[in-house]
Amino acid sequence: MEYTPYMKYRIKDGKKEYAGSAYPTFALKYKKGIALLNQNEQSDYDKVDFSVHQNIKLSEFDRINYQVVAGAFLSKQKLYAPDLNYFGTNPLLITEKAFDYTFSLLPNYSNSHSQWLETHFNYTSRYLLLKRIPFLQTKQFYESFHLHTLWNEQTQQPYSELGYSISFGFLGKVGIFGSFDGFKHKDTGIKISIPLFGQNWNR
Repeated sequence: MEYTPYMKYRIKDGKKEYAGSAYPTFALKYKKGIALLNQNEQSDYDKVDFSVHQNIKLSEFDRINYQVVAGAFLSKQKLYAPDLNYFGTNPLLITEKAFDYTFSLLPNYSNSHSQWLETHFNYTSRYLLLKRIPFLQTKQFYESFHLHTLWNEQTQQPYSELGYSISFGFLGKVGIFGSFDGFKHKDTGIKISIPLFGQNWNR
């Protein structure tokens, strides 16, 4: 289920077109594995997660977007590898995924089988750091600051990533990220995001 309060819309050619909302979108997902006929190899679990996300335009030059996801297995009589809750990752140097709602330095198939909480915060500006240098102000790129955090039962401290990226529109993005376990630095890496199917990184 997904719900956005006070969603605006307009009627065009007799059809309703949604035009956005000033409020966040709330989503609730429920997934159940059912062991039919009591066969031993079948999954048996209940999983639920609740999320909130929003894209906010601050000005013609600045915007923020965020996402918060909290989830848990309500029951887990029998779980297999495909049933675990996996987090979005970008383990390769070059990826087709955007940086906004994924972890750039987590290993592939990072997962949780009990409870989890992940947050993503992104601030994008036409005039963040490099664009404030006079001879770069006419160049066609924009900059973003990223903060991603993750907590689950397998980590003793919250995992977090701080990142900075430069976007060249539909050509892609280049970013540098640092990861931390609590306040202890863990890793640093450079990532390149290239939209393979025309994704709009300016959303």
